[in-house]
Amino acid sequence: MTAHINFSDALSPRGATPDEWLPAISQLTQYANTLGQRSDLAITIGPAAGHGAPACFIPSRAEIEINSTICLPNADPGSIDTADALWRLENAAFMGAAGHEIAHSAHTRWSIHELQDTGKISDKIIDVILTLEEPRCESKLIQRAPGQKQFLRAAALDLILADFTLPQTTYGAAAAAALVLARVDGRTLLPPDGAPIKSAILTILSPTILAELQILWQEFLTLGDRNLPGMYSIASRWLTTLGEDKDSTDGLIFTPQPSKDISSGSSGDWIRSAVGTAAVNADSAIIVARANERTKRKLAADEADAHRRTNSAKAAAEAFPAPAELDPNASGPPIAHKTGERRPTPQEQRAATILSQKLLASDNRNIPDIGRTTRHTPPGRLRSRAATQAAAYRDLGLRGPRPELFKARVYSPEQRGKLSIALLSDVSGSMQEGVDALSSVHWMLSHAGHRAGARTCAIHFGAAVHGISRPGQLDENVQLYEANDPWENFTSAALAADHELNLLDGDGARLLVVCSDARFNRVTEQSFATAFMTLCRRKDVAVIWIQITARFRTTYGHGTVLDMQGAAPEEIAVAVGNAAVAQMERSR
Repeated sequence: MTAHINFSDALSPRGATPDEWLPAISQLTQYANTLGQRSDLAITIGPAAGHGAPACFIPSRAEIEINSTICLPNADPGSIDTADALWRLENAAFMGAAGHEIAHSAHTRWSIHELQDTGKISDKIIDVILTLEEPRCESKLIQRAPGQKQFLRAAALDLILADFTLPQTTYGAAAAAALVLARVDGRTLLPPDGAPIKSAILTILSPTILAELQILWQEFLTLGDRNLPGMYSIASRWLTTLGEDKDSTDGLIFTPQPSKDISSGSSGDWIRSAVGTAAVNADSAIIVARANERTKRKLAADEADAHRRTNSAKAAAEAFPAPAELDPNASGPPIAHKTGERRPTPQEQRAATILSQKLLASDNRNIPDIGRTTRHTPPGRLRSRAATQAAAYRDLGLRGPRPELFKARVYSPEQRGKLSIALLSDVSGSMQEGVDALSSVHWMLSHAGHRAGARTCAIHFGAAVHGISRPGQLDENVQLYEANDPWENFTSAALAADHELNLLDGDGARLLVVCSDARFNRVTEQSFATAFMTLCRRKDVAVIWIQITARFRTTYGHGTVLDMQGAAPEEIAVAVGNAAVAQMERSR
């Protein structure tokens, strides 16, 4: 069988880590050094890594190689997250393979060279030491990191012992006992795992010899990491118990010469089926552990959602005071930072039409219409004949019926998508230079959403949170504001929008638009923004960050950024529309 520690000084790397695996290397390197209590370990992952084994440790280079094809078949490199308990359980054999090599890096603190340099030790004694070292290093790791047990068990049965190529001889059966039954005593495997394998071993070894070997492997498990004299003594007694010639090289399990790669032994069919039975039991245990983790997460998520909904209701009540709660069209208390209002410009009106058409196209994509209708105003296609007729009436000074210039598709309420749009606008001091654009974006998005049949709400956030418009409300004029608040209460604004539109828990397409430089002064607001964006990504809420000032910090992990500094209304409408369509498509 192939070895998982390679002492050769002459090994050449088996190919560099492919580029797609590079992002995973950083966290795996940190994970390995932390668990191995080292600071010099390097990780290589790739289809050619491992030198014939699923994974291996190379002491001379302080390097762990992991074969991605064997340990993570068909895996997405970007999905690796060793900090995620569920990911670890879903990839238990990979975690165990890595853990086994980390155990070698931490506890196999000796070299074959130290043994060979004495000139008194044979290859067969080295072979026994290498065999017994497999369960010993794992046992030492489990003693200080008990959580590794389930992963090491999965790797031992799914990857390592599945590689069994042990000869059906006395020496091969003893090696099987060392690799399996010693793992039971070392607490890597459970007693039921070893039972079918023990039965297969007893077809070759007598119970008396197996009992004598157990005394030796139990003693080996207790040895310190650098106790080479003790390892030599146990290996010598092991061969004596078996009646093996210490100078013979027949039937070696691991080829110990440092100048060679590891070779395979003879066929292991006699024991492979027993290993397979144990592997099924281990897999069942991992499946149960995954189910328990998912249940635990769901309960925690449900509790967190309930807490969030309570806080969202409170935030909405503060953002939209009592009068607006009783009547959606009633105006609440005056907003301190409002400076006036103005009529929308023709450019803003055209921009609202452009944006509404793009929102409609996204909201109704792949939904069959049930007919056509004509209307006086957009959205819809211009009816050229009606426009010509209206122009003729006007030129002749005649007053005809108000022309229905636009033709649009009609969707049934049941078929039509439910589009919700929340607009959060930052009115802290850093946004003062962009307040005109902020007011324009608010009017365009509100009117575009209304024409597209969307539920919309708009909220300003600074030191205080101001509800500007609730679902169903629409300002005919562009509202003007100033931005001079000392900090940004993004938490309350996001929670209020969540309550008003059921943003995180609703169905249909949901879009969050944030007009801000994202430069939140308080660490608590930065932390909440990161957590809220994570929820948006997880719950399929599309997010657009609109940059209207020179300095933009971050998306806090989710969304796309549109740099709209100095852009005309039509440019903003087109950019927001295209980004909205793209983001909502990704979120579906």
